[in-house]
Amino acid sequence: MEEYNYKLKQEFISKLDLDTLEKARENYGYKNQMLVSVEELNELSCVLTKYGRYEKHETAVDKLQNKVLDEVTDVLMILDHVINIFDITDYDIRDRVRKKTARLRRWMEDNPSFEHTTVDREIKPKFNSIPTVEEVALNITQLCSVCPHEALCFSPCDKKQALDIELDRALSRL
Repeated sequence: MEEYNYKLKQEFISKLDLDTLEKARENYGYKNQMLVSVEELNELSCVLTKYGRYEKHETAVDKLQNKVLDEVTDVLMILDHVINIFDITDYDIRDRVRKKTARLRRWMEDNPSFEHTTVDREIKPKFNSIPTVEEVALNITQLCSVCPHEALCFSPCDKKQALDIELDRALSRL
């Protein structure tokens, strides 16, 4: 499988730890790691629901921080299982984060009400056909408009190189 180096992993999970997680998938199997993943996600959910029991934010943080830290750590580890089992690439994650945060910005601009987040929930899937050069160029332009040269990690505004790589990625995803 391809090595996934999105920033979250680079900062929190070492190469040794990633290798250990890979061996766990091999040893225990995908099905068991999926069950563990669901369990860990539920444990984080249960701890987070306790936040509402405290009247003050500071008290909630004081009482829950260590347990939240434990559960967030578990979730970061199981995300490696989920990403690898479902063959999700770093590009897929960055692209989906970009689309979802763009939608969030649109919601906040359109209507500050939290209820507004219940509309326009669709996120478009991967390409189903070969994109046109114009579609790929538009994707590059959108990336550049929301990223200060970090999303594609090129020298500033190297759109020709970005366009070539984006075309290769789009074609490989068909």
